[in-house]
Amino acid sequence: MLAAGFFVFGVVLLALTTWQTKPAPPGKLWSTEPALAPVVSLVILAIPAGLLLAAGLRALLHGRHPGLQLVPTPDQLRETAVLLEFAAYFVLYVWLVDKLGYLLSSFLFAQVGCWRLGLRGWRTVGFCLLLTLALVGAFRFGLRIWFPGAAIYEYLPAGLRNFALQYL
Repeated sequence: MLAAGFFVFGVVLLALTTWQTKPAPPGKLWSTEPALAPVVSLVILAIPAGLLLAAGLRALLHGRHPGLQLVPTPDQLRETAVLLEFAAYFVLYVWLVDKLGYLLSSFLFAQVGCWRLGLRGWRTVGFCLLLTLALVGAFRFGLRIWFPGAAIYEYLPAGLRNFALQYL
């Protein structure tokens, strides 16, 4: 049921992106399309959910499915709680991008995810920092995707604020 829900959710939102986004201004790279990130995210959601749904339906049609389970097991409840927890982290991350900027929000998201998975220590912090810098570099300089200025940048001194708006 969860796979079916995610699949339908992803496909419906993919269909809505054509009406909910505007094309990039003429002369801009394809990577600056406003719909690019949502479409990529929804495709990453819909394809695995569709494959999982197809595999479950195939197993059900061939009689290999153990049957529907009305009461979840404690292990299933724990797994669902962890999935919802990480989904909440991602929603918080998306919300924080506007407030803290892409660089700092991405670093915090990676660091919290690693910490929650039990990866702690200075090596992990360094890895998260390098990963975040590589992502920002790839998006900002490789794909030339412009990040909107974060609200926190208004509190920086003028020179540092200009640097943050330009590169972070």
